[in-house]
Amino acid sequence: MSGFVSIFQFEIGDKKQYIMNMFTNSVRFMQKIIICLMLFLLTRTTIFALPPIRTEQPDMARLRLIKEAEKYLGVPYHYGGMTSGGMDCSGLVYLAFKDTMNVSIPRTVETLYPWVEKIDTADLQAGDLVFFNTTGTVSHVGIYAGNGRFIHSASAGPRTGVTFSSLDEYYWKRTYIGAGRAVSHDSDAVLAAAEPVPENQTYKENPVMPPQQKTSKFEFSLGGAVSWNNYIHETSVIRGAGFQLGAAYAFSAAGMNLKLGLELRPEWDVQLGVFRLPLTLSFGGDMFRVFLGPVLSIGEPVLDVPEGKRYFDGGSSWTGEGGITFTPFTFNAVSGKLAVYGELAWQFYYPKPGQTDNWMANLSAATRISTGIRYIFGN
Repeated sequence: MSGFVSIFQFEIGDKKQYIMNMFTNSVRFMQKIIICLMLFLLTRTTIFALPPIRTEQPDMARLRLIKEAEKYLGVPYHYGGMTSGGMDCSGLVYLAFKDTMNVSIPRTVETLYPWVEKIDTADLQAGDLVFFNTTGTVSHVGIYAGNGRFIHSASAGPRTGVTFSSLDEYYWKRTYIGAGRAVSHDSDAVLAAAEPVPENQTYKENPVMPPQQKTSKFEFSLGGAVSWNNYIHETSVIRGAGFQLGAAYAFSAAGMNLKLGLELRPEWDVQLGVFRLPLTLSFGGDMFRVFLGPVLSIGEPVLDVPEGKRYFDGGSSWTGEGGITFTPFTFNAVSGKLAVYGELAWQFYYPKPGQTDNWMANLSAATRISTGIRYIFGN
């Protein structure tokens, strides 16, 4: 009988080990896929057309750029939008370049500003880009049209949506921070400046555009991330992996574009040997967001250290997590957007009493550094 029990216990243990091995291999496979996708997206930044974009007839290309943007005159402003139903300032610029020259440029103002070739205001030519600081950092862009005028999608002011404005207007003169060149300029050719638009001229919706549609301010996202080892005594570079399912409400306040979100973040921490299920609230803008929420932690957190094993409180119980998300790159993909992001998080794991001091191990258990990709639907 005891032999039967021993065999039975061995078989159960063997099956548990088999299941754990399958799960670990699945996590590693998922990590490799996420890393490959991240490397691909980061590589895509180097195959964007480098400014200034060279064309056979650069000055004609600049004029076509302005004419293409003019097709959207009267389209209302919508944060994150890039359709005839609504668009933001960088969406207008992106569409103008895509439709005119079939090139992809950075999608957001924050990434567009460092991408362009900086030029002096005195060297502005029609087709160059002008940038503004309306929120404490670079946050608005327009296409210069000559004679001190530029076309852009304004979110506030006497004329909102896609419209023409003047660099001499008080607000734009006060917030103007510089200009950039995205298309090469033929110094031997004379560029016919775009016709200036009278201040009192208004625009009706372009008749060739489809009827305006009501655009939603809600967005949904699905992402995956790899967390990295931050403890020097660990041999593995990768610490774990996780997914992220989120919903956010985008809105404008005090001249800033903001998002209030809710995320479900299942995470597997191989280094500590625990599975976490955080539900977090997040708040911030396109590039930076802070998050905080409760976490269901399953498993006993244990970290291998040179002197043996180090045990932490917070296992198989409710705990918490908070941190910051940084999104430096966003790419248009199919009917949505792909975003590359990084996170620094604080996890509420504390060393059990009666153990030797090891601040490095304690810090490693309590922090998470991860990078991943997120697909934002219908943006």
